[in-house]
Amino acid sequence: APARTASADPGPAVAARSAPDGGCTRSVPFSSGSHGYFTFRIPAVVQVPASASPDGRPVLVALAEGRRDSAADDGDIDLVSRRSFDGGCTWGPLKTVDDAGGDTVGNPAPVVDPASGDVVLLTCRTVGDVTKQQILRGPAAAAGARRVYLQRSTDAGATWSAPRDLTARVKPAGWRW
Repeated sequence: APARTASADPGPAVAARSAPDGGCTRSVPFSSGSHGYFTFRIPAVVQVPASASPDGRPVLVALAEGRRDSAADDGDIDLVSRRSFDGGCTWGPLKTVDDAGGDTVGNPAPVVDPASGDVVLLTCRTVGDVTKQQILRGPAAAAGARRVYLQRSTDAGATWSAPRDLTARVKPAGWRW
């Protein structure tokens, strides 16, 4: 399914810092308190090379956990992204990559496939009301424990495949976290 734009609100203005030669040196893709999220955590960034980009320009794809209600590690946490076509000086609209309802989606681990240029994304998911402590102590049932998912973007992060559960193939039964 295509990624959705989470909000038309661009969030707080964050000026890119300029270098003496007129280029920018930094900007902030995710600002706490914007786009309907309390905070953003666990950022990750990859660069899709120009040769793999639909419009022939390199693209930075930034991903993060969008924590809706608090900075806590559990609860309603979505995976969100923004893209930059100018080396990170400016960022496009915030998009939801994975919204599991009230569940927790996070720990984005993106890589760019060197053969295809696709962005391959591994994430974890947990039932929203299950805490890390419950998982580590053992009372969280298998269905509520940490699960591993895979998604793919073939268009430099503009859209993403539906999450595919890989847990049974990559996580031994005895592992809790």
